[in-house]
Amino acid sequence: AHSYNACAHLLCKMGEYETALQYENLVVDIMKQLGIHNKLYSLSLRNRAEIYLNLNDHENAMKDIIEVISNYNAMIRNEFSSLSPIEQKHYWREYKNFYEKKIPNYTSIFNHPFMNAAAYDAFLVSKGILLNSEMALNQIVLNSSNKSLLNTYNEIRNLQDKISSLYKQPLEEREENVNKLEIRLEELQRKLVKESKDFGDHMAYMNTSLDSIQANLDLFDVAIEFNKSCVDSLNTKYIALITTKDLYFPILVELCNEEELFEYVNGGSTIDTKIYELIWSPIMPHISGKKNIYFSASGLLHNISIENAIYPNGKLLSEDFAIYR
Repeated sequence: AHSYNACAHLLCKMGEYETALQYENLVVDIMKQLGIHNKLYSLSLRNRAEIYLNLNDHENAMKDIIEVISNYNAMIRNEFSSLSPIEQKHYWREYKNFYEKKIPNYTSIFNHPFMNAAAYDAFLVSKGILLNSEMALNQIVLNSSNKSLLNTYNEIRNLQDKISSLYKQPLEEREENVNKLEIRLEELQRKLVKESKDFGDHMAYMNTSLDSIQANLDLFDVAIEFNKSCVDSLNTKYIALITTKDLYFPILVELCNEEELFEYVNGGSTIDTKIYELIWSPIMPHISGKKNIYFSASGLLHNISIENAIYPNGKLLSEDFAIYR
């Protein structure tokens, strides 16, 4: 499989995409025997999708990417919650670029209902992971009445302080082995995660999906996932995936360029009619008749009160909608 993949990679560099596809098909077939939730199988699908894109075969490229998203979501939801905070950081690093950059880009390229649905689920996983942090775990434990958890937490804090102190000392002056202490630290963190029921509840969002969101929406509700799509190095667009209870698939709406938002933020503008034009105006045709907007921000939108937007006629957006971030 590695030899076939190397041949496919070389042929792609030469622009021989048709022949490269034949080799990559062999790689996919071999890797699939390892199981569909094997990372190497998903990687082979990603490689083949890029070849399909170079052949302008968007349909097959999209099929491969949707399967990759489904596989990755399943693996992350199954594995992430049992990891210690340190392990979680290393684990997510492997998927971060694909979720935060590649998927939004594919969503814009394909602009297809099936891809929109897959991307919506992926955005939920990605943003859910960002919500999870060592700080969140610490807060949950500190608010707990479980003495065993608090003892474990205090042991972790003391061990972290000891490791930090040892790192400040010259190697020859250290009285304890830092590597052994770090292994012990990970064991304790993993124990804390495993034994905290509240943290398990906190991690429940990892199983949130498009279907579960739609099931909890009323007919007058709309849920919006904002994200960024880097079409190329010079053009980063914000996009919105919109879903309601009665939509079969989310709707993709392209918004403004990131440069326009930078100008708004750096200019210190308080004219919120501009935010309406940049963000809400393209969305409005798709949320007619709705009363409640639930949205998840991304990028610069985290720092802008888009819920305080003003219509060009001076009316507040919040007069027509109850808006929840």
